[in-house]
Amino acid sequence: MVQKAPDEFDPLARPPDEAEWERRLFRNEKLIDKYMDVLGDNPDWEKWRNPRDLFNKVHYGIEPGEPVPPRVDEHSDDDEWSEELLDNLEWSEEITPLMIPRPNAEQIDEGESGEKAAAASVDPDNEDVPSQEVVAFHELEEAAMDFGVRLMRLEDWPNEAERVAIAGCKIGAHVAGGHAFGYDEEGLCGNIVKCRWALAECLFVINSLEFLATRHLRPEYATLLADARTLQPLIEARIARLRARVWW
Repeated sequence: MVQKAPDEFDPLARPPDEAEWERRLFRNEKLIDKYMDVLGDNPDWEKWRNPRDLFNKVHYGIEPGEPVPPRVDEHSDDDEWSEELLDNLEWSEEITPLMIPRPNAEQIDEGESGEKAAAASVDPDNEDVPSQEVVAFHELEEAAMDFGVRLMRLEDWPNEAERVAIAGCKIGAHVAGGHAFGYDEEGLCGNIVKCRWALAECLFVINSLEFLATRHLRPEYATLLADARTLQPLIEARIARLRARVWW
């Protein structure tokens, strides 16, 4: 058998594509659902002071303080995935933002060009992040988050439309989650998948608001519908730009 030189290019050693990231993220979503179900049934945070207790309850039905059987050490794929989450989990009342902070007026003089303003937004820990994409992300994130807040503040939703506000909030959350995955080869397709999920939520909101604007004739629905329609091409353009960076 002919062996490859250690530095020879291996076409099979490719970064994870969108399908792989979709599988990972879907599995993670299901795990989060399991955790939220347990927390919903047992909302006493003191009970879960040790994250390991929550892990054992979700995966094995073991209550805090109960003996842990030997089989707990035999992890499945899902166990390993949630173990990775568990290793990075710290209970805290503070929420650490995942987004790169926007440059403010004190950081950027009015006389600076757009290129310098963009450069001021680059993540200092990730030189591979294109400055223009960071600026575009912040603009989209701000518009999506503002849209989601306005949806949540709208009162008297019809019973059949309760999910619309939640879907609207998920648009910005998915875009921000994708940005947190980054722009390098390992996380780029995860970024794309999260943007695709944001687009799916946006399309759901558009379809729902089209129906509501026609049936209930509230001017707020028409206004929100117009704003949702402006988000759609922004998300589609972001997906196209990110996919243009995929070489594999």
